[in-house]
Amino acid sequence: MSESRWKTQERRIAKLLGLSRNPQHGQKGPDIQGGWLVVEVKDRREGPEWIYQMLQKAREHAGKGRLGLGVITSPSWTQDLVILTLRDFVEWFGVDKRKED
Repeated sequence: MSESRWKTQERRIAKLLGLSRNPQHGQKGPDIQGGWLVVEVKDRREGPEWIYQMLQKAREHAGKGRLGLGVITSPSWTQDLVILTLRDFVEWFGVDKRKED
């Protein structure tokens, strides 16, 4: 029996960020955590194209040495969302190599 795709994605992202995946054996908690990060992973076959276009435009305008990100807002929301690629996140903020006590 093959492993669920979402589990594979969680493992991949946890490894990339140097964090631990929560196996969630019936427990509540984040998908991935460690150090200063807590990560929820949602896997979709296709993402919204407009978000990809927004990020591409931000990255092009940022050029080398600056971080390009997108912000999604709505009058009905109480919180705005910051969007950036995982690749850019890791490049700018690195992997958390600290171990929890």
